[in-house]
Amino acid sequence: MEFQDSRMGRAWVIEVRGRVDAAGAALLEAHCHKGLERGDARLVVDLAGVDYMASAGLRALLSLAKKVQPAKGKLVISGAHGPVKEIFDLAGFTSILPMCATLEEAAGLVM
Repeated sequence: MEFQDSRMGRAWVIEVRGRVDAAGAALLEAHCHKGLERGDARLVVDLAGVDYMASAGLRALLSLAKKVQPAKGKLVISGAHGPVKEIFDLAGFTSILPMCATLEEAAGLVM
């Protein structure tokens, strides 16, 4: 699994590529925690490059969404598709986490 960080306005964008299995979920959580420590609480996690998401990945994203709230931040998911989007739908996460089809739309939501 790989991460690429960038900025879109005031949003911190993490583009995730690969499989978010149990080990990948731990890496994602650790990567995001570093950003939160430096004050990046407006976050877009782009899943366009993810082809598999385990339940541990959902848990990591939910945990992250809770961690940004005290800093008046927001987590928005972008680019989830195919089986990954289906997992979000089945788990009911589409009603918990804001989700957008595009990175640009997601970055606009966290501003």
